[in-house]
Amino acid sequence: ASTDTTTALGEDDDNGSGFCSLLSLNEDAGTYIACVQGSPIGNHLPQDNVVVDITATPVVTQPGDVGDLSDPKPVTLDFVEDTDLISSGGPADVDCYAFNVGSAGTLTIETVDGAGGTDRCASGDLDTKVQLFDTTAQNNLLGENDDKDGAVENFCSRLVAAVPAGDYIACVLPFGSTPPDLTGVEVDGTFASGTFPPIFMSEVADPVAPSSGNARFIELFNPLPTDDVVLVGSRLRLFSNGGTSGANINLDIGTTVPASDTFLIAHGDAGLPTSFDTEFPDAPREPDQLNGGVNGNGDDAYELDLAGVPVDVYGLIGQDGTGQLWEYLDGGAQRNATVTGPTTTSDVNDWTVFTGAADDSGFTPGTP
Repeated sequence: ASTDTTTALGEDDDNGSGFCSLLSLNEDAGTYIACVQGSPIGNHLPQDNVVVDITATPVVTQPGDVGDLSDPKPVTLDFVEDTDLISSGGPADVDCYAFNVGSAGTLTIETVDGAGGTDRCASGDLDTKVQLFDTTAQNNLLGENDDKDGAVENFCSRLVAAVPAGDYIACVLPFGSTPPDLTGVEVDGTFASGTFPPIFMSEVADPVAPSSGNARFIELFNPLPTDDVVLVGSRLRLFSNGGTSGANINLDIGTTVPASDTFLIAHGDAGLPTSFDTEFPDAPREPDQLNGGVNGNGDDAYELDLAGVPVDVYGLIGQDGTGQLWEYLDGGAQRNATVTGPTTTSDVNDWTVFTGAADDSGFTPGTP
């Protein structure tokens, strides 16, 4: 107990050797009272020659160390922070930074070699991971990045995210099952308000089989060559039958579109069988997300919102697509290879559209 004898900080019965006791606590500096008594259970036999050992091991704060996820260092964007990640053979030393984003835009958190001289990122001597969390009670992991560009052996990290306004925590840690001690790590945080990574819809599908639209899907594409993109607070919206009020298809927490690759959202409910595998047995992978709202029946428009801001559209919102050039009934639409970014202006010339497909030919889900 502390010197306030009404407050017990902890107790133990048999965690030591045999029936001896062992109590270990993490406490602040101060004055404490420890009490020892015989077990109240069974025969109250005399307890002779009992040795009571009390030891205190100070917690050493490493040079350049800042708080972890539970106690991050407050910073203001844009920021540059220098830190040392000293794990000393134990669990990874995690340094975290808390900050506010005042509007929707693109957040970039990266590590660089702050020591100067030889580029330790390229050699692998500086190998980090960057993680982004929200500030809810659960501290949801929104995304993470290990290597900026494995192709050129850059082992420093860069996380790129489309984020809405709000509070966030970025953490940096050494990478590896046995974390190395890293000194001279620079952590940079930058934010571009009102601009977003060039994620766009690359394929919209309304397959004729099986019935009820169970194999419908939307494919997103990331044209950036080396940066995965984390999508926070993002969604698709479906505008049915010429309507102007869209139904939300929210993207999951942790949605990440890999560099030069796709993210596939298919009709269905998580944990339940879907018809996607039956319809597309040769697809390179399973859908990344299932959502029953992916239900466009060939004359419905879609919109992509990043961090709540519209950035891309297929079809004309407010127009029923029946008989229009952008109609994809029992078929699909694929973005032409000349398109390198999103647009909120509908242009059917940016797409190859087909209708009335008798089978799964012509569809390319999950293929960049």
